[in-house]
Amino acid sequence: MHQNNLSLSSQNFVVDFLRFNLQFIDKYEIQEVAEYLSKEYSCNSVFIDQKKTYPLIEKDRFSCKAKFITSHTKHWIGTRLEFEGGHASKFYQMIKENPLNWKRMDLDNTNLGRIDLYYDRKLKESDRVEDFEAFLSDAAETISSGSRSLVVDLKPQALRIGHRKTSPNFFRIYKKSNGKFIRFELEIKLETAKSFQFFLFAGQFETLESKLIQHYYSYIITKFEIQRSCYTDWMLENFRNIRVLQIPKNSLVTTYLMNRLDNRLTDQEFLYKLFQLLSYIRQLDYSFGFIVDQEYLIITFKFTDFLEFIGANKNHYQVQKVGKFLKYLQTLPPMLSTISNICFQSINIFPYLKVFKKKSWYVQLAIAEELYFYKYPFYFPKAFLNYQNKYQFQVQLSFLLAFSVVEIEKVFDVEEFLDQFDISNSNLRKVRSYLLQTFVLAEDFKLIENEFLLVLKTNKVKTVTELTTNQISRTKLIHFKELTKR
Repeated sequence: MHQNNLSLSSQNFVVDFLRFNLQFIDKYEIQEVAEYLSKEYSCNSVFIDQKKTYPLIEKDRFSCKAKFITSHTKHWIGTRLEFEGGHASKFYQMIKENPLNWKRMDLDNTNLGRIDLYYDRKLKESDRVEDFEAFLSDAAETISSGSRSLVVDLKPQALRIGHRKTSPNFFRIYKKSNGKFIRFELEIKLETAKSFQFFLFAGQFETLESKLIQHYYSYIITKFEIQRSCYTDWMLENFRNIRVLQIPKNSLVTTYLMNRLDNRLTDQEFLYKLFQLLSYIRQLDYSFGFIVDQEYLIITFKFTDFLEFIGANKNHYQVQKVGKFLKYLQTLPPMLSTISNICFQSINIFPYLKVFKKKSWYVQLAIAEELYFYKYPFYFPKAFLNYQNKYQFQVQLSFLLAFSVVEIEKVFDVEEFLDQFDISNSNLRKVRSYLLQTFVLAEDFKLIENEFLLVLKTNKVKTVTELTTNQISRTKLIHFKELTKR
C-alpha cells in the first residue's frame, strides 16, 4: 500500500484512549515505569489494585495522567497502563516528539491493548434532532441487514456497533453532551490493536497514522453502504481524497485483474465473484500477518453467511460452485509489486486458505493488503450483488469496471460493449434496457451525478440529465461523473 504521509491531524482525528498491557504486577516495577514517565513526560500516575486507588506520582505541574490497573483474573495477570481522553491525546503527541524508551517499559513483554480515534462533526444550524435520529435508525437497519454477526445497539441520540468488551472494533456515533458536536468514535482493541504496535514501538508514526486512518475508513465506510447523508459527508469526502492520492493511475484493476479478464464468461464470473468476496469480507474483523515485510490480512467467516450475502441458494450446487471459486483463488498468478534495475517483488494474492467444520463450515483466508484495500468494494451497492441473467450480469460488470477508475469523470464505451453481442434484436433491446437500469441504479445509490455527456455515433456531442434506451442505441460513449459530495 502506498503511503502518502497521511496524518491524524490532517484528517482531524484525535487519539482519545491508549492502553498498554504490561506483563507484570510487581509494584516496584510499576513504580519504575511511573518515575520514567514523570521524568520524560511530566506525567502523574495513580495505581489501582482491587478497585482501590493509590497515588504513585503526584506533582503540581504535570502534562498528563496515567493509570496503572492490575489484573488478577484467570485469563490474564498483568497491569494495564491507560491514558484517557485529553491525557491520551497529549501523551500521544509527546511520544511522537520524544519516542518511548521501551527498554524502560520492558518491550518484549508489552503490547498495545487499545487505541481509540474519534472525529467530531460540528452540528450545523440546519441539523434537526429528528433528522439525526432518523439517520441513526436507518444506519442501524442497514448495518443489521448487511451482517448478522455484528452487534448493533440503537439508543436515542446514539448508535453502537460491536460488543464493547469482546469486539476488536467497537464503533459509536453519539451527540456530545455539550450539544455542539456529533462524535464518530472507533475503539481498536485485542488482536487488531496489536497489529499496529510494531509501528508505534518502532517510532514509525507516519506509517502508524496512515494505517490507522486506512483502517478507520475501511472499517466504517462499509457500514454506511447507502447511508450517504449530511452526517457522513466528511467521511466520504475525506476517504475519496485519500483514495485518489493512494491509488496510482495504473491501478490494480487494470494492471492485474483486467489483464486476466477475457471474453470468456467463466473468467468474467470469477472476477465478479471476487468482487463480491471483497465486498463481503470488508465488513468483517481481521488480524494482520506478515511474510517478511509483506502484509496480509487474515479473515475468518461462515461459509453460509457468504452465500446469504450474495443471495445464492444454499443448495448443493451453489455450495460446490462457491467452493470451487474459493479453491481457484490460490491459482491467481503472483502480483508484481515493485520493480527496478536490481530488484523486484512478487506477491501471492491468497497465500493461505483453509475450509474447516466447527458445527458449521468456515473459511479462513489470508489476502494481500494491496487487493483488500483496493477501492472497488466501497462502491458495490447491494442491488449489484445479484443479477437475473447473463445479459444483466455483463452489463453490471462492465459498468462497475468503467466506474472503478481513479478519475472523477468516467467513460462507458457503449459501442464497444454492444458490439460484443451476436444476438437477436429483441435480446439486444434487453441489454440496452439493463444498461439503462444500471445507470438509474447508480443514480439512486448516489454514486454518479445525473448529468451525462453523450458522444453520438454521428460524432455530435449532447448533454442530458436523463438517459433513455433510444439515446443509448444512438450513442458511442457515455461520459459521467462520480458524485463526490453525498
